[in-house]
Order: sequence, then structure tokens, then C-alpha cells
Amino acid sequence: MQKSSSTLGTRAAWISPAMVAVCAWVAVVLALDPAGDHPQAWSGPGLTVDESFNVAQGVNFADRLFALDLAGFRDFDRRLPDHPPLGRLWIGLCHEFAYLIWPPADRSVPYSITCARTASATAFGLLVWLVGWYASRWYGTCGGLAAGVATAIMPRTFGHAHLAALETMVNLTTVGTILYLANRWGDSTRDPFAPRRPEQHPHLLNRWPWLTAAGLGGFLFGLALLTKVQAVLLPIPVAIWMLWHFRVRGAVVTTIWGLVGLAVFFACWPYLWDAPLEHFRHYLGRTTDRAVLYVWYFGESIADRDVPWHYPWLMFLVTVPAGLHLLGAWGLAGPHGRAWGQRREQLLLACGLFPLVVFSVPGVAVYDGERLFSFVFPLWAVLIGRGAAGFHNWLAARRPPHLATLVLSLFLAVQAYPLWALAPAWLSYYNLGTGGLPGATQWGLETSYWGDGLTRPLLDETASRVAPGGTVAVLPTLHAAQWEELRRQCPSLNERQIRLAPWGTPAAAEAEYVLLFVRPEYLPPEVLEMLHTKTPVAALRRQGVVLAALFER
Repeated sequence: MQKSSSTLGTRAAWISPAMVAVCAWVAVVLALDPAGDHPQAWSGPGLTVDESFNVAQGVNFADRLFALDLAGFRDFDRRLPDHPPLGRLWIGLCHEFAYLIWPPADRSVPYSITCARTASATAFGLLVWLVGWYASRWYGTCGGLAAGVATAIMPRTFGHAHLAALETMVNLTTVGTILYLANRWGDSTRDPFAPRRPEQHPHLLNRWPWLTAAGLGGFLFGLALLTKVQAVLLPIPVAIWMLWHFRVRGAVVTTIWGLVGLAVFFACWPYLWDAPLEHFRHYLGRTTDRAVLYVWYFGESIADRDVPWHYPWLMFLVTVPAGLHLLGAWGLAGPHGRAWGQRREQLLLACGLFPLVVFSVPGVAVYDGERLFSFVFPLWAVLIGRGAAGFHNWLAARRPPHLATLVLSLFLAVQAYPLWALAPAWLSYYNLGTGGLPGATQWGLETSYWGDGLTRPLLDETASRVAPGGTVAVLPTLHAAQWEELRRQCPSLNERQIRLAPWGTPAAAEAEYVLLFVRPEYLPPEVLEMLHTKTPVAALRRQGVVLAALFER
């Protein structure tokens, strides 16, 4: 029997984005190795500053979970409660699974950063599929494919998917929450509160599906809260949107949604069980009352609380490929109708703009480039898919449809060029608005915030030049265990017993070589002079810009 067109269309709505997601996952997994513990893999981004905290905690969580040791889980949770446990537990579970089927070369190391990075890779694949699936349901197969592809080829988003960090996981849970709400409550052609007939749906939850939707949406919100603090940015735009469209009924739904989310958050974080309110205040206090971080912005070292209001807006504008911004602009004002006038798109815009507004407020700390508002990028990808569908339809009405498809495909392929040109330093990407990475350097923008330029080839070159048992001076040092963790994860340094001594310590004073990544706000003047006047003996360069280097002293 021939299948109906609606069945085929429904199947295409998830199969096509799933194919894009699988390709994105494979592309990430092939390049995860930071320092050589998986030499058969392609070299990935270097070990970044915070990964060791996440991996150590995540592996401990997974071990306690497999042993059904709740007391041990709570003990590890109390030791480092700077983040809720879900994101790190996900890292630990993926690490254990990957370690079984893809063990590192040196099994004496307590954990493998490469294995742990599969967590972000998997979350990224799910995120790409989720964005593409919802966009397919709303804008057709073309829009869904374009939205999924846009998510996959944004260099900063793609780069974070290679790190054993929480950003990709919080993007998945936060964006999943928003898309679910937009799908259940955003269709302006039907009343989401319309009750069903009792004779057809005798059970209460089936008769009032809005109640189930509010509860499930709240559960997703709870998962987002359990991942990272960025999820607290959701309630205000969601509440305003619900109240604007549904008045009192919207207030009821928002209340249920928020209470369910908080219940899941408190029930699933053991740290909060002993003294819920006190520990919750401590948690929020750590996110606002933390050590000052510095940002390199237009050639100045600026404290995070003093960063100009336009920092988040500029970072968003210049870290997404310019062609994708054009499709997004078409999605905002294209032939589908003005996005800001549509109920569903209003929620996407509200949740995407609100973080940028918050981090523009004077005195609010903003740092780490785009990391604090990284979930804005997948939401923008949905509107990019809307614009791509509108552009394709517009062009297909004037030219043969297959030509319209070819033009759109080639256009998206061109936007993916930085994934090849910058690999594996995707977190150093800037678009044509700055003149690329060289232009951003001239503007005085951050070019290597994370230290991901300390890649396997550069570390191996360092090991080959330094005498066995020798010492290399390293900088900048942002926390005490940073460089020791890098040495432990790098087989070539371990085999030759090379020490990494932080700049300024007695052990570094006699070192013949200096290894650094370029983060000017944390480099002393003499090192900055070395960087500008001396030629490194080895370096990671992209588009002519040095991101990390080894100097002979």
C-alpha cells in the first residue's frame, strides 16, 4: 500500500535532520584528541583551562552511580558544588562508555580527556537534530535541514562541542526547553487550552493536554537548571510571553512550569538536600561573587564587571558567519511574515535577546567570549532555517526548483569553510565583519581565550626540542593545576619527563624554552614583547595569527 504524503512528510521532518546530526557528530568525534592520548585520532583543540575539573568530577559521579553508592555521590557533590551535577554526570557516563570501546594509549592516567569529550560531541549531535527537527515541523524540510546545518557549521558552537565542558550540554537542555514550549504554545492557528471531549478522553490529563504540556515543559526546565546556571535566564522571557498571549491562563501555566522545574532541580541535586535554601543561596552567590576575570577588548584589559555594554552584542554579531546572519535576517523579515509578529517566533526572539540584554547591564560580569550566552546561537539557527526556507521558496518561484536548491546548498557550504580553515582552533573564529581573525587581532579582540591552541603537534614539537628531564616555562596560569594536568595528558611530554613550570616560579627561571597561548590580558610585558619581536621556534598559526607558540629564550 502506498504511504500517504503526510506520513512521508512527518518521516522526512526527523530523518533529514538526523542525517545532518550524525554527520556533525562524526565530524566532531574524529578530532577530539588534545594532547596525544589517542594518537590514531585527528588532533583536536588543546586542553582548555576548566576541562580537568569537569572530567574528574564527572568520572567520580559515574563511578559512584554505577556502584549505587548514593553517599559517595553526595560526598563528591559536596566537594565541588560550583555547578549542578547533570552536565558533569553526563561527561562521566560518556567517558566511561568511550573508555571501554576506545581506551587511551596510556591507561595509567586516571581519566582520558578525549573520552570525556565524547559527551559534548553527543550532546551536539542531539542539539543539531533537535533544532533541525522542530524547524522542519514549522518551516518544511528545507528549513529544517538549513537550521540543522547552520547549528553544525557555526564555528564557535562547533568548537565548544569538542570540549569536555558544560556549554554544549546546557545549550541542549535550554534550547530543548524553549523549542518544546514554542511548539506546544506557539501555534497561533489553534487554542492550546481548548478542552477535549470527555467521551473521547475520559482521563483528566487527556482532556486538558495543556496541563501535561506545562508539567513536561517544567521537567525539561528542571533538566536545564540541573545542567548550568544559564537556565535561570529563561523564566522572565517565558513568563512575559505567556502573560502577553494568554493572560490569566498564561500565569497558571507559567507557575506550574516553574514549580515543576524547581521541584526537579531540588529533588535531583543532592547538595541541596541538607540545607536547601542556604545551599541554594550559596550556589547563586558563587555565580555572582566570584574572582574577577579579565577580558581583552579593543586592545585593553578590562575587568569582567567593567566590560562595555556592547560586548555581548558585538561578540554575537562577529562570531557567526556573515552569510548565516543574512539568512537569519531574511527569517526575521522574509516572506513567511515578520518574525516578531508571530507567536512562536516571539518566544525564540525573547529568549535569544534577553541574555544579551542582561549581560549589557552595567556591573553584570560578562567574560569567556560567547560562552555565557551560547544558547542564543542555536535559537538563531532556527530563524536561519526560517530564512533559508523563505529564500528557497522565493528563488524557486523565479527559477527551476533544483537550481534554487543548488544555490542554497552552495551558499551554506561556503559558510562552512572556516571549519576547515581554522581547525582545530574554531573558538578563535571571527567573521568578515572584522576582516576575519587577522582583522579581529588588529581590532584588539580576544584571539585565543581558552588555550585550545596548545594542540598535539605543538606539544610534540616542544617535547622533541627540550632535553629529557628538562623544564619549559609556561604561561598564562589561570589555576594551580592547569599545566600539571596538561603534562599528565600528553604522552610525549611524559615519556621524556619534561616539566612544565609556571612563569615566575624558581623552576621556570632557568628554562630554555617558553610555551604560551596568546591571552594578552594575562601575559607580562616582557612576554608580550617577546611575542611581538621574536620568531617562535614552533607555533599554531591560523590565517597568519599566532594563537600559541614555543619560544627559545
